[in-house]
Amino acid sequence: MARTAALAGFQPIVLTDKRWGLDCLSRYVSHRVVIDQAAFRSDFGGAIAQINQLIATHQIDIVIPADTICTRMLSQCSEQIQGASLFPLSSPKLIEQMYDKWDFAKLLEAHSFPMPKTRLIETLDQVEALDLEFPVIVKPPQGESGIGIHRIDDRENLIQAVQQCDTQKSLPLLVQEWLPGYDIDLSLLANHGELVAWTVQQKEGDNLRFVDYPQMVEIGRKLCQASSYHGVAHIDMRVDQRTGEVKVIECNPRFWGSLMYSTWMGVNFLALGIQLTQPVDEAAFQPVEGLCKHPWLTRSELTHWIKRGFQAPTDWHGKRKNIWWHQILDPAPEWFDWFSTQRTSKS
Repeated sequence: MARTAALAGFQPIVLTDKRWGLDCLSRYVSHRVVIDQAAFRSDFGGAIAQINQLIATHQIDIVIPADTICTRMLSQCSEQIQGASLFPLSSPKLIEQMYDKWDFAKLLEAHSFPMPKTRLIETLDQVEALDLEFPVIVKPPQGESGIGIHRIDDRENLIQAVQQCDTQKSLPLLVQEWLPGYDIDLSLLANHGELVAWTVQQKEGDNLRFVDYPQMVEIGRKLCQASSYHGVAHIDMRVDQRTGEVKVIECNPRFWGSLMYSTWMGVNFLALGIQLTQPVDEAAFQPVEGLCKHPWLTRSELTHWIKRGFQAPTDWHGKRKNIWWHQILDPAPEWFDWFSTQRTSKS
C-alpha cells in the first residue's frame, strides 16, 4: 500500500504493531511508527491517541486502514480522528456484516444473489441433518488468507472435524456447497452504494489476468446498492463449471493482498478513494483487461532489460511505463524476500 500511496502523490507514514516488515526496506515509506499491540484492544483508545498525535506531528492529510483490524477500528472510531480526513469506510455494522461469512451469506440470500448453499453448524447433531451433498467446504465464520478452510469429502470426516472443533471450543463452523470450477475475484470501490471503480481478476500461473466480466460487475453494483456500501472491498467468487454461473463466496471489506496488481494495470483504488473525500471532480475510471506480471527483474528479465537499453517492457506502455519505473526503483523489499525464500528452501 505504501507504493500505491506514493503513486497517488503522497508520502506514506506507516503505523504498525510489527517491529519488522518488508515496508522497512521501501524507499517510499517516509516514516514508520511501531505501536504496541495492546493499543488495538478493547476500545482502541491507545491507537486512536497515537494516530491523532501522528496527525499533529507530521501534518497528515488522510488516514487509511490497511488491514481488517484497522478497518474495524477506524470505522468504529471515525469521529475521534482529529485534523485529518478518513478514507471512505462503511458503518461498523455493515463492515461486520460483510466480514462475517455467515452474516454475509444471509445478506446474499436476502437479496437473491447467486451463492453456494451455505449452512451454519453449531452442534454435532446438525451434521447428521445436513442437507448438502459432499464434498463440502468448511471454514470458520470469521477469518482470512485461507486459514481454516478445508474441503471435506464425506459425512464421517465432517463429523470428526466438528467433534474436534467442539473440543477446542471453536464452533460454529460454516459449511458450503463445493462448486467445481475456478475462482475469480472482483475488487471494487463504492461511494455510498454507487459502484465507481472495479477490476476483475483471476490467477494465471504466478500472474493475474484482468478480464471483462459484465455479470460479475453487475453483481458488485447491485450488492453495493443493496447494502449502501462505502469504501473498497474484495469479493471472492467462483464460476460453476456445470452451469457457467458465477456465484459469490465471501467478501473482505478492506484492501486486499493483490492490490498492487490493480495498481500496476493503472487502477489506483487508493487514489480514487481519496478523491471521494475531496471536493473535486472524480477522476475518469477506465476498466482494464490483460495479463499483469510482477515487474520483478528476474535473471532473465534483467538480461532482456539490458538488451532493451534499460527501457521498460513493451507491454508497460503509456502511464504504465511510469508505474513500472516506480516499482523498479524500489527493489529492496523483493530482493530481501527472494533471498529469505532461497535461504529457507535450502535449509
